[in-house]
Amino acid sequence: MRDRRRMGRWCGSSLVVGCALLGSVEGAGAAVPEPVDLCALVAAPERFADRVVRVRGRVVVGPEISALWSEACHGEIWLDMPGAGPTAMVTTDLDGPGCYGRVVRGVSHDEFVEWAFSGKFKTPDALRWEDVAPPTPIQYVRNGKWRRFVRKVTQQRPERRGVACGYCPRYSVSATLVGRFENSHSGCVKREADGRYHFYGGSGFGHLNGFKSRLLVGEVVAFTASRNPKAVQ
Repeated sequence: MRDRRRMGRWCGSSLVVGCALLGSVEGAGAAVPEPVDLCALVAAPERFADRVVRVRGRVVVGPEISALWSEACHGEIWLDMPGAGPTAMVTTDLDGPGCYGRVVRGVSHDEFVEWAFSGKFKTPDALRWEDVAPPTPIQYVRNGKWRRFVRKVTQQRPERRGVACGYCPRYSVSATLVGRFENSHSGCVKREADGRYHFYGGSGFGHLNGFKSRLLVGEVVAFTASRNPKAVQ
C-alpha cells in the first residue's frame, strides 16, 4: 500500500510516461499469467513459448549465472531481470530483432546458405512464409518487494582471509515470479527493409548462450529467503 501511495504521488508529477511503464502485469492489455510448474517448462518449452507465466523455483544468481532451478527435476531456465543479473557474463546474441513479422521459421544456418547459393531467394513466393506477431511487451512491477528480492539474491557472504569463493550467496532464495517465457528457436529467414534476406538463429540465452530457455521477469509475486549456514563453494 505504501508503494502505491508513493507511486500515486510520483504519477502526479510531469513524468507521466515513466509512470505508465510501471503499470501492473495485470493491467489493461496485459496477458493474464498462466500458472506453470518449472519442470513442465523445462520438459516442453515449445508449448509455453512467448506466454506470460507464473512459476516458482530456487533462484541462483552469481558470477556468470542467473537461473531459476527446480530440485524436483534438476531443470533450470535463465532468469533475465533488471538489477539481479550476473556480475560477469558473456552472451553472443544472434537473434537480432527476432523471428517476428513475415518470416520463414524452422530454418538452419546450413539451409540458409544453401538457399542463397542455389538462387532460391529469386523465387521468394515459393517459400513457406508466415506472419508471426511479436510477443506481449513486459510490464515491470518494480515495487518494494522487487527491491527486497534483488537485495537478497545478489548479496554475497563476506570473503574470509585466505579463502577463495566464487559463489557464496548469503541467502538461499525461492520465489514465485511472473514473466514472459521464451524458448530459443532453430532459426528463421526474414526479408528486411533493405531487400536483403537475413538469417536469425536461436543461439540460446545467458552466459555463452548455455540456456535454451529464459524467463523475462516482470513481477516478484512472493519469495522466501533463509540465511545459508555456510558459504557455498
